[in-house]
Amino acid sequence: MAELASTFWIAQLIGLVGLSFMAASLQGRTRKSILLTETVGVLFFTVHFFLLSAYAGMLINLFIAARNVIFEIKDEMHWSRVRFIPVLFAASALLISAADWQGVVSILPALSFIVVTGALWSGKPAGIRFAFLLSCALWLPYHIAVLSYAGILNELALGISVVVGMYRYDRRWIRHRLLVTIP
Repeated sequence: MAELASTFWIAQLIGLVGLSFMAASLQGRTRKSILLTETVGVLFFTVHFFLLSAYAGMLINLFIAARNVIFEIKDEMHWSRVRFIPVLFAASALLISAADWQGVVSILPALSFIVVTGALWSGKPAGIRFAFLLSCALWLPYHIAVLSYAGILNELALGISVVVGMYRYDRRWIRHRLLVTIP
């Protein structure tokens, strides 16, 4: 029992390290800096979910890391620019959710993955940040269901970081898209 409790808290600490990288990722000015920093964070969350026996979250995070690497090299490697790659990632995410089905909450990480994958494929930092904001809302119920305290904090911190990043870099984009006056 004590070993199980210590594994739980070690998982939470590893998740907190991942949280720090995830929050920092959205302060990047470029797609490359966002992807690199996020990849480090999701690798920590992969271990975090493994220790919590939350295998859908673990596998989605592995796919996130792979997606980020492929998307980073897409401008340099011809094969990685093929349009079916985002579709392949989306289908894989849905299969992962089905394989580790724990109820409706199991699909939420996959939906988040699909939304962010589309934004990253476009390569526009403003769109990436907006997708991450939606991603926070999709991941939060999953974190609650698997008792990922670090994940819950991650979504709250990430949401704040997204809003700060949007304010710093995307005011014109938001104003243009939403036709709202922002000082």
